[in-house]
Amino acid sequence: MNKHLYLVSFYLLFSSCAYYTLYQGTEQKKTITDIPLRSHNNNVDVFFNNELPAEAFYKVQIVDAVAPVNASYDELLLVLKQNAQAAGMDAVIIINKEQATQYDNVPDRLELSDTTIYRERQIATSYQRLSAIGLKYFKRINYMDSIVKSTIIDEYENGKARKLDIHFDYYGNFIYGNDKYSNEFYLNNILPFDIARHFSGNVAYWEYYRELDSRIMAFRLKENDVTYVSAAVDPFGTSRAITIHYKFLDPVSGKNSKYDLQCFFDNDGRLTGKQLLKKNYLVWKEKIEYMNSVVTGYSRFALVNGEERLLFKANNYFFSMDDLPKPFNVSNIGKK
Repeated sequence: MNKHLYLVSFYLLFSSCAYYTLYQGTEQKKTITDIPLRSHNNNVDVFFNNELPAEAFYKVQIVDAVAPVNASYDELLLVLKQNAQAAGMDAVIIINKEQATQYDNVPDRLELSDTTIYRERQIATSYQRLSAIGLKYFKRINYMDSIVKSTIIDEYENGKARKLDIHFDYYGNFIYGNDKYSNEFYLNNILPFDIARHFSGNVAYWEYYRELDSRIMAFRLKENDVTYVSAAVDPFGTSRAITIHYKFLDPVSGKNSKYDLQCFFDNDGRLTGKQLLKKNYLVWKEKIEYMNSVVTGYSRFALVNGEERLLFKANNYFFSMDDLPKPFNVSNIGKK
């Protein structure tokens, strides 16, 4: 194991028959203009033919609505607007309405005398599809300052400080560090324990499993047939604390190690601290800092001779509107 008390650079082994979903990280990328979107309940404007909004906007991606063949146009349009809201779009430009047919194979079982015959028959289901270009208004992107663009980590060892610079895209996917050491430090020490992102199930190249009824969750990092990182969450109770059980595999020795990550929340459900234990021995503890419900940074400590020793301090820096590409109707920005 690495000499750093807080460094977990070996891999995890986790065996389960549960069905996991892989998050690729590029799934949220928009097909036309790649900007971050958030769902909302605002009205969605609808434009036809050559109509365009008067205000500054982005063309983001195609959005569809599907309804039974006997649905009215208004019903189809309502579904389209609901889909646009869920995807975070503020308006749509209708581009196509079509009637299509879906073909499905249905198995049949026939009992003939003492013989059972299995066969398949095909059924056709007609439906309507309404397609549109989804738009996002520039003035409604008011959340850029809550999306982490980079994290500056000051790591302390033997009285010396080392500065690490980690960068992310709009969706929280790790892009790069300022050097190889920074990359490995983030991937081994920060990402496996970033449970706020793991709970949302959207860390690139990690797999997630969730049972909504029992509120059980597990996540892992797997490559080919080898599971490198895995963890399982205890079912959520009424307390403001949960425990996540990790299993680590050292690929060199083939030995497993078990750790428990205890996570603590305040009355508002915000994660305020974490501590990593191995056989009830405290490996490290972490304090999380907030401003206006946004995580501004966190500090990790080890317990040495009964006293806390700072291992590293991380400060988050955020995107701004200047990071967005140029919208259409840019001259209308700020106009009412």
